[in-house]
Amino acid sequence: MYICIKNILFIFSYFVFFCLTSVAEDDNMSFSGEVSDKNGTKLPNVHIVDVNRKLATLTNREGAFLLDVNNNDTVRFSFMGFKTRLIVVQDLSPDSLRMMSVIMTRDIFSRQSAVDISR
Repeated sequence: MYICIKNILFIFSYFVFFCLTSVAEDDNMSFSGEVSDKNGTKLPNVHIVDVNRKLATLTNREGAFLLDVNNNDTVRFSFMGFKTRLIVVQDLSPDSLRMMSVIMTRDIFSRQSAVDISR
C-alpha cells in the first residue's frame, strides 16, 4: 500500500512539474537579428545574454543571432573593444516581427587588453 501511494505521489508531482514548465515556456519568443558596427561591418562572436533568465548565445560569422526571450527581458550585447549595449525587449507578440539590428560603437577608452602568454 505504501509503495502504491508513493508511486501515485511521484506521478502527480511529475505531472504538475511538466504542466508548470509548459505554462512558463508559453511566454518565450524567438528574438533574432544581426549585430554590426557603425560602418555596417557584421560582428562575429558578440556575446549576447538575457540577463533576466541567464541565457546566452554568440553571433555567427555573419553577425546573426537567435535567442529565446520574454517580454521586458533585458538583453546585453558585449564585444571586446566596443561599448556594451543593454536593450529591453518590449511588446513581443506572436504576430510581431521579432528581428532587430544592433549597432555597436567602438569604446576608445576601453581598458580591455589581450595578454600574450605563448612563451
